Amino acid sequence: MTPDVLFLRTCADALDAASAVFRQRAVALSQDKGSEAPTTTPEEAVIRARALHPSLGPTQATLVEHMASYYPEWTNMGVLARNMNREQPNVHLTLKALIAQGVVEKDSNASPQLYRLSSALFKAEGDAA
Repeated sequence: MTPDVLFLRTCADALDAASAVFRQRAVALSQDKGSEAPTTTPEEAVIRARALHPSLGPTQATLVEHMASYYPEWTNMGVLARNMNREQPNVHLTLKALIAQGVVEKDSNASPQLYRLSSALFKAEGDAA
């Protein structure tokens, strides 16, 4: 793969991610629910994820930390893989496990598919109080 092709593909991934964020923000503005989404730090997100699934692995914890910086926005696997300096197939397997554990939500209707931390992370904390 030539450097030009790699550059163009990287730009395309970045534009896909940006368009997904714009779509999500437009939906949020149009719904105007009147309540803000909960915010979290990466450390809090890992603690909440471990509360849902105590045997959270180190790679899963790292992915949760990275996803916390995007919450409540959605992001795609390519962005996560680059930020974590991991290959996409490994990130895909980690996301798949986190989805099965209820830690991550997936928007299959979007192209590319989008992911974010599950609202269950925040319900778990609110219900415990």
